[in-house]
Amino acid sequence: SGIANILSFAKIRAAGCGIVYNQDRDAFIVKGPTKTINFDRLPSGLYGHRVQAAGVCLIDTVDSLAAGYTPRQLATAKSACRAMSMMGSPSTNTFCHMVRNNLVNNCPVTMKSICMANDVFGPDVASLQGKMTRRRPDRVDPAFVDVPPEILARNLDVTVVADLMFVNGLPFLVTVSRNITLI
Repeated sequence: SGIANILSFAKIRAAGCGIVYNQDRDAFIVKGPTKTINFDRLPSGLYGHRVQAAGVCLIDTVDSLAAGYTPRQLATAKSACRAMSMMGSPSTNTFCHMVRNNLVNNCPVTMKSICMANDVFGPDVASLQGKMTRRRPDRVDPAFVDVPPEILARNLDVTVVADLMFVNGLPFLVTVSRNITLI
């Protein structure tokens, strides 16, 4: 079982559905043209609809998104996706820039076909993966601590021993102080 949450009253209104709040049930009721859905208050405080019926799909599928386009438009959208993958999966903005400025010779793709491909198939997954850059980490400011005078008085003469240690062929300089035994 899953939970569907109301995302936007404006989008529900724009879709032609009515919204009513029932104080007795403490629930929002969305009345569509063929169906009424209750969004009851959940223990977390949000209002949601518990989906328990088999075969219910609350996401947009390619078929439902492609319903508003002609077969020719869908073919040009597919060719835009194919051309985008042939060019090494650039971002949509970069691909639009390339098509707009005729940077690709004999490219049958138009700006409209790129927009249709984005509407129907969504953004190209390959262009989204691996595009994140490493953020510079915050600077670490060293905090110096004054050594207590008692410790300084006892450890005025410290003998330090140094040696090279190799781990998998990488040299490391290891130092040990004899009295304090600090590595």
